[in-house]
Amino acid sequence: MAANYLLGYGERLIEPLEHPGGPSDKQHPYGFSDAQKYVSTQMRTVYRHLAELPEDACPGDEAVALLTLHPTYLAKSYYPHAFLRETHLRTIGSRPRLITPRVPSPNATGNEPAAELFVAAERSQFAVVHDVINDWTESSVAAEDLRKIEEARAPRPEGKIRTASYDESPTQWEVVLHADASRHSDAIVRAFADFTSKHGGIPDVERRLYAGGLCFLPVAADASAMREIVHFAFVRVARGMPRLRPITRVVGSPLTFDCTPPNVPPLDPTIRAAVFDGGPVDTEVTRWVTNIEAPGVSQPSDEFRDHGIGVTSAFLFGPIEQDSPLPQPFCNVDVVRVLDEDTHSEGPDYFTVLQRIVDVLESRQYDFVNLSIGPDWPIEDDEPHAWTAVLDQCFCDRKAMAFCAVGNNGEKDWDSGNARIQPPADCVSATAVGSCDAANSREVWGRSAHSCIGPGRSPGFVKPDMLAFGGSPTRPFFVLGPVPGTAVPVEGTSYACPTAMRVAAGVRARLGSVVGPLAIKALMINRADPRGKRNMREVGWGRMIHSVDELLTSDESTAHIIYQSTLEARQWIRVPVPLPAEALNGNVYVTATVCYYTETDPHHPVNYTRAGLDVIWRPHVDRKRDERQKNPDSQRFFSPAKMYGATEAQLRANSHKWETVLHYRCTARGSSLKEPCFDIHYNPREESADASRAPKVPFALVLTVASKKEKDLYNRIARRYRTVLQPLQPVRVPIRLPG
Repeated sequence: MAANYLLGYGERLIEPLEHPGGPSDKQHPYGFSDAQKYVSTQMRTVYRHLAELPEDACPGDEAVALLTLHPTYLAKSYYPHAFLRETHLRTIGSRPRLITPRVPSPNATGNEPAAELFVAAERSQFAVVHDVINDWTESSVAAEDLRKIEEARAPRPEGKIRTASYDESPTQWEVVLHADASRHSDAIVRAFADFTSKHGGIPDVERRLYAGGLCFLPVAADASAMREIVHFAFVRVARGMPRLRPITRVVGSPLTFDCTPPNVPPLDPTIRAAVFDGGPVDTEVTRWVTNIEAPGVSQPSDEFRDHGIGVTSAFLFGPIEQDSPLPQPFCNVDVVRVLDEDTHSEGPDYFTVLQRIVDVLESRQYDFVNLSIGPDWPIEDDEPHAWTAVLDQCFCDRKAMAFCAVGNNGEKDWDSGNARIQPPADCVSATAVGSCDAANSREVWGRSAHSCIGPGRSPGFVKPDMLAFGGSPTRPFFVLGPVPGTAVPVEGTSYACPTAMRVAAGVRARLGSVVGPLAIKALMINRADPRGKRNMREVGWGRMIHSVDELLTSDESTAHIIYQSTLEARQWIRVPVPLPAEALNGNVYVTATVCYYTETDPHHPVNYTRAGLDVIWRPHVDRKRDERQKNPDSQRFFSPAKMYGATEAQLRANSHKWETVLHYRCTARGSSLKEPCFDIHYNPREESADASRAPKVPFALVLTVASKKEKDLYNRIARRYRTVLQPLQPVRVPIRLPG
C-alpha cells in the first residue's frame, strides 16, 4: 500500500475554454390576452387585500405581495425583470412552492416545483398595477414576462405562523422579517417593534440577527397576540421559538474503564481547530486544549461541561477502545464555551448562543470548526433558519472547514419530517455529519437509529454529507469522562461530528497546508463507503474512512488526483482525467467529487446559492457526432438521476446545477476512454436573477481512477504527467505509542 495521491497544478493543467451559452427557447404555457386578463384581475384582488391592512402594519405605506411563476420558469434566465420594472415592484425574497398549474408542464404527473417571489411597493403603486398591465400590448417589453406568472396573491397572515410538535402553544417566537442591515430596513424593524408592542407582544430588538435580506428577532407573545402581529406586512414567517437540542451523554450500563491520555505533543501545532460547546475542559487533556469564553457567558454548567469534554475527547482521540493506547492528537483545539448555567433549552437563548458563535468566528481564523449543538427543529424546504442563514455566511467568508452534527431525532416520524436533519447541518458551506454504528471498514454497518435523516434543502439535497461512528445502545462510543483517568460510554451525532473533523485535521497534519479544506472534504466524500445508492436519505454519500492511514493509501492499481483552483464567473475550464497513453484493459472505475464555496442569499431559498458549476464529461477525444464540432461528444457525469435518483420534478427544477457537492462513480471499458476530461462552467446568480458581477469561486476536484487489471496504473500515470502532477507524500509521521 502506498500514498498514491497526485496534486494537480491548476494553471498548468487546467485549460480555459470558450463555450457558447444561453438559455433555450421556452414555449409559453399561456397566450398573451389570457395572461393579461388573468394577472390583471389577480393584481386588483391583491390590492383590495393590502388596502385592508392597518396603516401601522405598512411602514412607509409599503406592503408585500406574492407572485408565483409557472414551473417552467424556475431558471434564473427567466426571471421577470421587465414585468417588475414596468410595474415598479421590487423583489425582496423568494421561496419554493409546490403547485398544480393551470397548464401542467410536459410529463408532469402531479404537483410541480415553482418559485414564489415576495414583491414590495407602496400600496398606491399596487392600486394601479392592474391598469398598467391592461395598457400593454403583445409587443410590449413586459408581455413575455406576463405569461410567466401563474398566480398573484396577498400573503395570508395565518399562513405565516408555524409551531413545533413539542410546543403547539408557544409564548416565545422567532419572527423573520424582510429586512436587511441597511438604514431603510432599520425603519421596518422599528415599525415592527411598535406594531408588536401595540398588540401585546414584547419584541427583543437588541438580539436581532441579520442574514442577507432577512432579520431574525425574538418576540414574547401568546398565540392570540401573534395572530395579530403577523398582519405586519414585512413579516415573512413566525416560528414558535426553536429550543436548543437536549444534551444527552451516557448510554447503556454505567460501564467505565481506566484510560490515560498520552504524554506527547500534537502532530501539527500550526493547525487551528475550534469546538463550540460547553466547558471549560480542565481534565488531563489540557496540554492540547485552550479554553476560551465567548463574550457574555456566565458561570459554566456541569451538564454542558461534561458534553464539552466528551466532544473534545472525540476530536482529540476518536472513539476510545479499552486496552488500546490513545493515539497522538493531530493538533491542538480551542474549546469555545458558548453554553453556560443561564442557557435554557427554551426561549431567546437560541439567539444568544448563535451570536456568541458568530462573535468568535468573526474575530478568529480557524481551519476546522465543530458544532455539535444547534436548534431542536427539523429543517424546512421553504424557510432557512437563523442558525443556517447566519452561519453559512460566516463559514463561506472565513473559508474554514466546518462540521455540523445532524441531530438525534432519527427515530421520530419520518413522513411528518420530524426526523429530518436539524440546523445548521443544512449549511451548504459546512459538512453535515450523521452517526453510524461501526467504524472499522471491514465491519458491516448501518445508520445509528438516533441519527437524523435527509434529504436536506435544495441546494444541499444530499444530507448528511457522510456518516461517522457515533455509537449505539449495544456499542457505545467511549470518551474521556469528567473524572480524570476514566472513559465513559455515550452515543449521538455530537460525537460522530468531531470524529469526522479529527480525520480531516489528520489529513491536513499528514499532508500539510498544500491541501486545502475543500480538497479534504472532497477527498473524504470521494473515498466514503456508500453501501449502495438506495439509502442516501439515511447515509448521504456514505460512511467515511475513519483511519487517516487508510484514507491516504491505496494499491498500485489506483490513482487519486487532487485539483484545487478558482473559477471566474461564466468561465469554462477543462480538467483532464489522467490516464496512461496506452489503452487500458478491462473496466476502468472513475470516481469524481467536486466541492466549492459560494455566497448565499438566505431570503431566496429557492435560489439559495449564488454559484453553480455545470460539469460535462468527455470520455473520448476522437469521438464526435459531427466532424465540424470543436469539442468531443459529451455526457452528463453528475446527472442527478444517477447521483441520487432525482424525481422528474427535481430534474425539471434544475436545482442540481447549484449543489455545492457533486459526487459519482462510473464504470467504463478501457477502450472507451481516450484523453478523457471534465469541462466545468461557473454560472453566477444573485437574488434569483442573473448576476452582473460575481466573485471568484474556489473549488476542488478529487478523482480516483482504478483498474483491477492494471497493477501499475499509478506509476504509469505519475510518469506520464510528471511535469504537471506532484506526488503527495506525508510531511509528518505520527509518534507510534507503545502497546
